[in-house]
Amino acid sequence: MKKLIFTLLMFLSYSAWAEWVLVAASASNGNQYYIDPATIRREGTLLRYWKLVNLKVRDKFDGDMSWRTRDEIDCKKERWRFTSMTTFSESMLGGRMTSNINVPNGEWSDIAPDTVYADVMAYVCAK
Repeated sequence: MKKLIFTLLMFLSYSAWAEWVLVAASASNGNQYYIDPATIRREGTLLRYWKLVNLKVRDKFDGDMSWRTRDEIDCKKERWRFTSMTTFSESMLGGRMTSNINVPNGEWSDIAPDTVYADVMAYVCAK
């Protein structure tokens, strides 16, 4: 019985992570950037999607280890912005939620070549 419960728990925890696809990792700090491909939606000239950032070390300001953002990307103009962010105390959105902010009309940021955001853009815009 214990083996069955353990197997079910392992399957359920794997399923929770299964939707995230690793698309980039920062060479400078080791942070990993994941996209949930099932959430990519086109709205006019923009693409909207969920991104997970898994930190290599705890954030210096609040101790978080991961965050999930709702992003918008303009593939033609090569720019992006986030519209909401939820931060978590542990890796892969684990532990407790530590903050939740919404920025429906945030500032656009240009995407520089050879950055993690260029890798994210390449993945999202190809979908």
